[in-house]
Amino acid sequence: MAPETFLTGRATVETNVYAFGVLMLEVVCGRRPGNQNEQNNYNNIIVYWLWDLYSGGRILEAVDSRMDGDIDEDDMACMLILVVCE
Repeated sequence: MAPETFLTGRATVETNVYAFGVLMLEVVCGRRPGNQNEQNNYNNIIVYWLWDLYSGGRILEAVDSRMDGDIDEDDMACMLILVVCE
């Protein structure tokens, strides 16, 4: 869920797009969007974690190892960059 949804109490087109992006990250990365017990941990939030990987030129490290390399790396990198930069 987009962070501003908690402030406004309602969903918008923008918050729906954000939520879809986070869902895509959950599927591709095999991670939950964040640990509810550790909300203040910057690296525990999937979007920030992915941003750090992208900034370090290691975006494909985010791909869940259970995909066993059965991906097109260029397409996967494009999708991850699109989601992280939205």
